[in-house]
Amino acid sequence: MKIDKLLSSERDFAGGTFIAGLFAGVLTGLAVGILLAPESGTKTRKRMKRMLDKQAKNVQRKLDAAKKDAQDTLDQATKQANGTFDKIKSAIS
Repeated sequence: MKIDKLLSSERDFAGGTFIAGLFAGVLTGLAVGILLAPESGTKTRKRMKRMLDKQAKNVQRKLDAAKKDAQDTLDQATKQANGTFDKIKSAIS
């Protein structure tokens, strides 16, 4: 195995690929478990829809929180950069 491919895999793990795969695995496990449950097709489909809707809301909530955190970090970095720029500008003047 080439080292570049190994390093690429490590970056993917850190970049969220692992979490996406884990999420897909959980959903697949839930779906298989529900489909194999001894209930009618209508009940199974309704139950599956409720579970998927709940998971979609959880994912959306986490994405919104991550987006807010990223925006807060960007705002803070911008504020610090502007402050540093103003100090340098004052020192030069």
